[in-house]
Amino acid sequence: DGKGQIQQTKLPVEESHDVVMTSKTLVSFFENKLRIKEKTVELDFGSYSKPNIFIIRNKIYVTITDKDAQKVYLFDSNAKPIAGFPAFGSSAVDLGNFDKDNKLELVTKGENNTVLVYKLN
Repeated sequence: DGKGQIQQTKLPVEESHDVVMTSKTLVSFFENKLRIKEKTVELDFGSYSKPNIFIIRNKIYVTITDKDAQKVYLFDSNAKPIAGFPAFGSSAVDLGNFDKDNKLELVTKGENNTVLVYKLN
């Protein structure tokens, strides 16, 4: 704080975890366990990208990609999967509103260097 006082809190992660965070959300991934805030989702074993957090219209979305199985996962801030996911994809993703409607789009790499765009309902 402004008076030089420090408060430390031990986070529920280890050095080997992939970690990404905002001021209100901690996401970690280790082996096949994706932890979003206090909830844990067990995924199939595989080779995963580092998780990403997207904040869009005051909502938090978490993405992670299984590069071996070529599956893109999309979760909300309560670790609930978004309808229609996992979907096919082989890279980390970008999530946003890329056109002029109110629906979000998710962009990832497909096969043979193709680009896939998924529109969320």
